[in-house]
Amino acid sequence: MKSINDSVKKDFTYKWVMQLVILIGFIIIGRGMYKYFSEKKEVYDNRNYTSGTIIDYDLIPRSGAYEVKYKYFVEDEEYVNVNGIDRIMCKNCIGKKYKVIYSKKNPEKSFLLATEKMFKDFGIPIPKKMEIGGTVK
Repeated sequence: MKSINDSVKKDFTYKWVMQLVILIGFIIIGRGMYKYFSEKKEVYDNRNYTSGTIIDYDLIPRSGAYEVKYKYFVEDEEYVNVNGIDRIMCKNCIGKKYKVIYSKKNPEKSFLLATEKMFKDFGIPIPKKMEIGGTVK
């Protein structure tokens, strides 16, 4: 027969483990957010622009967000990057060209400017045409 102490100990251990799991989750999310915002700040503070071509575009499972992979050139060197992004309004996004903002200090740090939100996030005026050589919507 189980004593009340055993039940209390199990309950206490379960709560402690759950609190630890939640704390670790917050730390992981916090580090990810810090990396994202510090990278975004570096790009903004050292900004330069080029055009980039979408090479892959997929829905991120269970998130409702999209992931876009694109390539761009800075001083004849090719870079490839991946960003989470809101849905781009295009039927076949692969091969489409959009403006890319990147860091002059670290050109591998960049963001594809393919949605109004991305332009707003960087405080850049929203163009009438998002896609280079075409329109969005």
